[in-house]
Amino acid sequence: MKRFLVAISISLLMFVSAYFTMRAITRPSGIVVEKWRVLESGFDKKLEELPCFFSFKLKSPSYLFVTTDIPKTRDVRYLYFPQIDVSYLEVYANGNLIGSFGSKYTKTGRIWYQPLIYELPVGTDRISLKMYGTFMIALGTHAVILGERNLWRYELLSFLTLKLHLIGIGMVASLGLIMLMISMKVGTVQRKIYVLIGLASLAASTWLLVQTPFWSMGSYSQMLVTRKILISMLYISAAFLVAGISQIFGYDKFGKFLICSNVVVSVVLWSSPSAYYLKVAGDYSAFLAILSTFYLFLKSAKLGSVTVTSLLGFSVIVSIHDTVFIMTSRHQIKPLSIYGVISALLGFAYLIVIEYERLVLRYRESELEKITDHLTGAFNRKVLRELNVGAFDTLVFVDLNDFKKINDELGHDVGDEVLKKFVEIAKENLRSEDVVIRLGGDEFLIVMRRCSKNEARDRIEKIREIFKGSHRVKPTFSYGITRFSGNLNESVKLADEKMYEMKRASKSNK
Repeated sequence: MKRFLVAISISLLMFVSAYFTMRAITRPSGIVVEKWRVLESGFDKKLEELPCFFSFKLKSPSYLFVTTDIPKTRDVRYLYFPQIDVSYLEVYANGNLIGSFGSKYTKTGRIWYQPLIYELPVGTDRISLKMYGTFMIALGTHAVILGERNLWRYELLSFLTLKLHLIGIGMVASLGLIMLMISMKVGTVQRKIYVLIGLASLAASTWLLVQTPFWSMGSYSQMLVTRKILISMLYISAAFLVAGISQIFGYDKFGKFLICSNVVVSVVLWSSPSAYYLKVAGDYSAFLAILSTFYLFLKSAKLGSVTVTSLLGFSVIVSIHDTVFIMTSRHQIKPLSIYGVISALLGFAYLIVIEYERLVLRYRESELEKITDHLTGAFNRKVLRELNVGAFDTLVFVDLNDFKKINDELGHDVGDEVLKKFVEIAKENLRSEDVVIRLGGDEFLIVMRRCSKNEARDRIEKIREIFKGSHRVKPTFSYGITRFSGNLNESVKLADEKMYEMKRASKSNK
């Protein structure tokens, strides 16, 4: 419970930080445009004046031509739009065109999340806007006349809503590709989880493109198809995510309901006859995003991970915030859905990475078990296929003396005790990077890293002395030492020959 409360606190802190950062940089600072006079519009109803920010949903493409007076500029100033929703825009200063956004010929571009800024000539006292929209024309915040000192507001908002947004798309798409690549190297159950999370990430990265500015989407029909693809990907991503988490915790009725609902919503979006109905359907379907993220949050909370729960908790709060923002048409508030989606997927990525690390650890343990001698704990001869030996390494070939006699007279249990005792003493008196290998029976190979022959002889003599006093049978061994010659087999053979020289000399001295 304590971890859960800590995670919720972190989620709230993340949301509060994001919310007030956006509020601070979109808050008017400078000369604020308080109202607009309507010069011309393509709407059915007659408009004469509009407030500082406004919003119109369009059943068919239309336009709006507005103007306002400002104090005459005495130096260079900038017209700053923190949030404007249009398909094409022309900006005039004293009747002269000073900038635009979108294709003048197709008028099917889209900007609404990223800010725009235009330089105003000295002496400007009137600003006019020609705004075109396919399904929306909106001025989401005050238009502001900024001086040089306040340009940081535009730069920071541009970074948070465009540059960081593009980085997020790249991160989420990369995550999806990594998940799919990992899925090819795991078992059947894990493969399903990785595939589902990977597909969810790729779908989410596609949906995030809906918030990037488009200069033009081609014809109206091309624009409609493009938006259907982008918007439906949110619900496809949610369906994959819920299915992925269900693979981990098991399917339940509500999870199955969410999967089916997200699929149905994506089909409904595809059947929208116009951009207007696509917009309406997308707005009302936002409630499903809340249910999906809340379900994912509750499921992930069972893991007890503060990181995962915090990231998904933030995603839930953002979903609620943005849904309220959409349904109440509150202006002066930036939606934070991009950060919520990225946060949720990072949460699952963290979860999957932890699981992958466990799989890698289990794989390494399994591989280590294959190359380990189970009696003594030394490596077995299979490790020779993977062993990297360098030019400065020294090989010591060891053979226990009279080991067959010990087995025959005292039994194999005593022989096993002697073998284990040798490996134990060798490891205690060697460095961590040195390698002890049981070649078979009572033969061992010791690889001493970056060690001279004299130093190796001192170490092996110390081991032999300790080994002799470690057991009641007073065991000893013979050894041969050689530097690595460049060929492991030849070097081992040479060390073996030197060991037999020592063994013969030992027998002749008895």
